[in-house]
Amino acid sequence: MSSVNLNFYANSLHFRTEVRVALPEYPDQRNPDVPRNQAFDPTRKFPVVYLLHGFTGDYSDWSGMLPIENFANKYGMALVMPHGYNTWYLNISEQMQMETYIAEELPAAMEAMLPISSLPENRFIAGLSMGGTGAMRIAWKYPERYRAVASMSGLPDLTLPLGEPEDRAAYEALVAGSISDCLSSASAFSQSETSIPAIAADAVEKGIKLPPLLFMYGRQDPRFDIQFHSFRQFAEKHHLPVRFSTAEGNHDFGYWEPSSREFLSWFHELSYSH
Repeated sequence: MSSVNLNFYANSLHFRTEVRVALPEYPDQRNPDVPRNQAFDPTRKFPVVYLLHGFTGDYSDWSGMLPIENFANKYGMALVMPHGYNTWYLNISEQMQMETYIAEELPAAMEAMLPISSLPENRFIAGLSMGGTGAMRIAWKYPERYRAVASMSGLPDLTLPLGEPEDRAAYEALVAGSISDCLSSASAFSQSETSIPAIAADAVEKGIKLPPLLFMYGRQDPRFDIQFHSFRQFAEKHHLPVRFSTAEGNHDFGYWEPSSREFLSWFHELSYSH
């Protein structure tokens, strides 16, 4: 992979922000028999995955805690890893429109600066924990923009209890407080704009085609019983395009490593099936 860390001004956020981008190697990049002006084909645009990190993390988690760039290089896919700032990827104020930034401004900037595809059929989004929640909501709120979405350990319904164990009570309180603050700040927006179940139900009622979702959870995750099962019932009731995947694992990078390989493989298959 080739990688670059960019810092640029985002109108949606009203400040400069960082994003890491990883690009796969060109097919002839290492071939000494191919002229360099041909090895780096300027017309090539790579399929791209926008990766949203979890609560208290940042964009460096993807490359620092996971070998995801190696996985993506295998599948010939670019990765865009923005900073989410514990916003739950919501438009929480006029000054912090994180959802708008992720769905609209960031792709426009990346597609202008880098060899990244602007075609919806080659654009994917995924996330873990808080990022999985954001990826689901953004993909289904902007369904015309994404080929597919993957959520690892996401929280489809932020109004449900978190289910954290007692030995993590302080962290549970921190997460719950963050969710409450962000939802309260986003109160100017209607529930149909911020709630994943409401967005999905509204799309079904209007006959809007939603991008398929790969919804993944570790069976030892303290949120598994509350979030996974309730969302599965909801998805089946409304005939949503969701694939469910469970495996042994907790709410941690030990589970997210093999899961990230799984969703990238699925994205790769879809990118060649349209």
